[in-house]
Amino acid sequence: MARAKKNTPFTMLGEQVAPGERRVFELEAAKLYTHSPLTISIEVVNGVEPGPTLLICAAIHGDELNGVEIVRQTLAKVDVAKLRGTLIAVPVVNVFGFIHKSRYLPDRRDLNRCFPGSIRGSVAGRMANTFFNEVAVHCSHIIDLHTGAIHRTNLPQIRADLSNDETTKIANAFGTPG
Repeated sequence: MARAKKNTPFTMLGEQVAPGERRVFELEAAKLYTHSPLTISIEVVNGVEPGPTLLICAAIHGDELNGVEIVRQTLAKVDVAKLRGTLIAVPVVNVFGFIHKSRYLPDRRDLNRCFPGSIRGSVAGRMANTFFNEVAVHCSHIIDLHTGAIHRTNLPQIRADLSNDETTKIANAFGTPG
């Protein structure tokens, strides 16, 4: 029987996560009016065997809470010894909105509409730029969880570019109608 190929270390925010290791990082997203840093918590689980890099994130809209628990429960069930590839988990992307129980950032912008962002843009644009360049660009696959916020009704759905065969394969794995 052939031996499984060993995964390589994964680099996040300038630090390495060895195969078979889990690490939590804090990405500085902004500063509060008190100049205290506001950080996005990121957990990286690097499997022992090579494979894709999946980002699962939630609360890009700070008042969409169900995804936060989904990310946390997913992390609790991942066995790093059986994982192929790397999982990057971010329970709360929009930390400003989450703290204030708001869909929006202090500049009243929707973070979800600001990607890939700009280093010299609004608060939302700068946060989007930081998250995009420090986290999202490292991923081969992204699952961004959204839920109905207060006074909103969402039905289960998957938004995907189905002209891409790999994307279609992943969407079908979630049981989307053909």
